[in-house]
Amino acid sequence: GAAGHFQKTVQQKEIPEEMMEISISELRKIHSRAQAESQKEGFVDKETFLVETGEVGSSASPKYLISIPLVLNERALVKSNSEARRLIKQGGVQIIRREGNKHTVSEDRDLLQVGDVIKAGKLRFLRIVE
Repeated sequence: GAAGHFQKTVQQKEIPEEMMEISISELRKIHSRAQAESQKEGFVDKETFLVETGEVGSSASPKYLISIPLVLNERALVKSNSEARRLIKQGGVQIIRREGNKHTVSEDRDLLQVGDVIKAGKLRFLRIVE
């Protein structure tokens, strides 16, 4: 039940099996929409581009440079971009790689791969899917 889920998630620092997801194509949409909005307001924010990195012809899956506040806000894991930025500054946002290693997000933008999980605060999780 809920108590068991809470204990598992909080005490053992496990990732819940059920969580919100966001796909690469959705990430592209969010970033290009933000891009269009910033251009409309008369300034071009190159930051909003979803950048795909990876060696050409390599089998390693591509990494995407994404705006963490934009994505957390899109999925309502935070109330605003500024809340997301505050959480990042406080060290409250982590990326849990699909291999299992974690790192604390220190900038608004970070590299993510399919299968990675963004953890915002103690109990909010978002998985990147194909």
